[in-house]
Amino acid sequence: LFISCFTISSADDFMWENYANNYQGFAIEYEVKDKLYLYPVNYCDEVINGSSLYIDLYENLKRDIEAEKYSKSNVISDSAMNIISIIYTLYCRKQVIFSSEKEVRIIYATSKPHNEKGRKIAYKDIGLEPSAIIIGCHMSEEYKNLIRQLAKEKKLKIINS
Repeated sequence: LFISCFTISSADDFMWENYANNYQGFAIEYEVKDKLYLYPVNYCDEVINGSSLYIDLYENLKRDIEAEKYSKSNVISDSAMNIISIIYTLYCRKQVIFSSEKEVRIIYATSKPHNEKGRKIAYKDIGLEPSAIIIGCHMSEEYKNLIRQLAKEKKLKIINS
């Protein structure tokens, strides 16, 4: 099970200050090709701590996906989707004070094998395609040059924050 966080706003000062080393970092802009795995974060006054429930749900989900691995269909079962829905309810909630982040999360389940360092997931598998790199306004020239070179190789736009 993979959970990854994104924002729909690349211009938020809080995000650049706290997640990009005070504008010294960069952000990657993606074009959304398929919204199937995207879940908006719900901002609320109270957040449920469901750590132990999450572990139980994850184990059930893992069993379902493992069983599906041997079937001819690549479609996730209703049971697995129900578990993902509960995980969404638990893990796509944040306190209201973070609402300026405008966060969305990807929840993606797969039975592909992994190693101790994790798994590589192809962007196309989760409905995303990188479209641009946004450079923080305080990034060093050395890093800007490296990012520009990478963007050129990957045919991505460069945007200055």
